[in-house]
Formats: sequence, C-alpha cells, structure tokens
Amino acid sequence: LDFPAVAEGWYTLQVSAPNHQVYSNLIYVDGVMATSVTTFISRDMVKYTWKVRPSPIQDEYVFTLEAKFETFVPVPVLTVEPGTLDLRDLRQDLCSQVEKSKFVVFNLTNHGFIRIEDVKLNFPEISDSLTFTSPFFDVGIIEAKSSITVPVFIEISSADCAKRSGGGCSSAEATYSYKCGGGNVGKGTP
Repeated sequence: LDFPAVAEGWYTLQVSAPNHQVYSNLIYVDGVMATSVTTFISRDMVKYTWKVRPSPIQDEYVFTLEAKFETFVPVPVLTVEPGTLDLRDLRQDLCSQVEKSKFVVFNLTNHGFIRIEDVKLNFPEISDSLTFTSPFFDVGIIEAKSSITVPVFIEISSADCAKRSGGGCSSAEATYSYKCGGGNVGKGTP
C-alpha cells in the first residue's frame, strides 16, 4: 500500500486481517525519503478458549483449556495433550504416594502439511516446588501429519508436601518454528 502526503513523524502501524495475528509497530516517517515497511502476519490456525465452571466447593472453580484448530492446511498446527494439568489435584496425588512422583505422557501433534522445527516443551518453575524433568524437552522436528510422545517425570519432595500449600496456576507451552517465505516463523502453543 502507498500512502502519499503523510506528514513527517512517528506513527503506530497496525496490520490486521480476519483469522490472522495482528502486526503492530512504531515507525518513523521521513518527510523527504519514502518509508518502506515489510510485514508478515501469520494465520491463526488454533483458537484457545478457557472454560470456567464452579466446583462443589465454595469459591473453587475448574478451568479447562479448549483448543479449536483447522486441519488439512498448508501450515503447521501444533496441539499438546493433555492441554492442562490441575496442579492442586496433581500435588494432592503426588503427596499421597510413597514415591512422591509420577510420569505423565504428553502427545505433541502436528496437524498441518508442513513440518515444524526447533520444537521445545517448556515448563515454568512452579511455586509449590513441583519438578518437571525429561530428556526429551528439546523435541527437535515433528513432521507434517505426525505425533511425538514426550514422557515427563513429575515429582515433589516430602518436605514440600508437609507445607500443605495450595495448588496454584501456571502454564506450560510448546514453542516451534517453520520455514515460510525464505524466513522462519516462530510460534508457541499453551
């Protein structure tokens, strides 16, 4: 697009299209030279919705992450199952066991027609000292229309169980990139 006769100064440039991510950047328009800006807005193939429902216990709620995604598309679409872990239930489950640990298997699926690269499964540090370990957090490549399973060892110390702290909220994500138009596009999915 060409915008003639724009006064010199700083402007916020925002580019958007239906079903695409929004690009926004601060640019300076020179009053003498033409200002050229190249942008890329990637298509949103996955939409996330948080569902909240009350539990039988007063002032306690159950949060569920719902993913709607397009398939048979010429871009990668990564989903992770299970999409959520209830940290309170997980903590109670671990503290009730002698070993204070368990394995959870995460399935990472690329529903699109393009392979994804640099796939990493990232877990944040959690305040109630749950530890997530796996030799496979750095997944690497997931080919188009394929899945990979990642076993994750989760543990908590007996001392942390004795503290009786609550569950808490946290989110993990899978990050990845794919080649597009001579460059790499970085993405993440909760």
